[in-house]
Amino acid sequence: MNAMRSRMFLAAMMLAIPAASAQEIAPVPDLSGWWEGPGFDLAPPENGGPGPVTNASGNIQWPEGDYKNPILRPDAAAQVKFWAEESHAGRAPPHAHALCLPTSVPGVMTLHQGYAFLQQNDKVTMVIANQGQVRHVYLNVPHSKDVKPSWYGESVGHYEGDTLVIDTVGIKTRDVVPFDRFGTPHTEKLHVVERIRRVSPREIRIDYHIEDPGVFTKPFDASLTFHPFKEGFGEDPCSENNTDPFSGEPVKGMPMDLHPAF
Repeated sequence: MNAMRSRMFLAAMMLAIPAASAQEIAPVPDLSGWWEGPGFDLAPPENGGPGPVTNASGNIQWPEGDYKNPILRPDAAAQVKFWAEESHAGRAPPHAHALCLPTSVPGVMTLHQGYAFLQQNDKVTMVIANQGQVRHVYLNVPHSKDVKPSWYGESVGHYEGDTLVIDTVGIKTRDVVPFDRFGTPHTEKLHVVERIRRVSPREIRIDYHIEDPGVFTKPFDASLTFHPFKEGFGEDPCSENNTDPFSGEPVKGMPMDLHPAF
């Protein structure tokens, strides 16, 4: 009788466990390995809704942003048009990536070379081979009361089933740190939500929801798709090999050490 009562008690306790507890012990998605994205630009949404500025030139090496995209407010459209005209004339506008400065979110996720997602209980660290950049995503915590602007912003995240959800605010604003390589500006109100999941053994997808009422007429969606990257992490000293794609000369404003070490 006592054994039967014990089994009944345990069964009742199992039924009483809240759903949240089961979710807490559920396995998180495995994002391990080296991954490579498509490079350069966010993909517009498949459903044809509002989307990011795209390359109107059709040439991946000569980017000219579509400044007629209705997502842009007039001042932002004017800046994208200026960058397009400068690029068309063979003048590369100053950009954080070309100046060996950190690339902001979401642009840092559109670079060539490899990405690694190092998953821990309290954080996810993204190692980005291009220029040796690193992003930190802190799990299951709220945003700071007063967010201090930084290159990658403040990223907090949590898991929803098979998806890592990341919320980023506080991305630094500077003339050389546009939203993308088309010169699209952003303000301190930029808010980026990333939903990262492994859709197959050889594919990771990041879905974006982006808003910035100071630049965009409405929130919009975009995506990136990553596949396995075989080369791994190598040295990529930016200031030693970064040149203007038009002139072949070192990018103006880039930090350089002209004195030999030995």
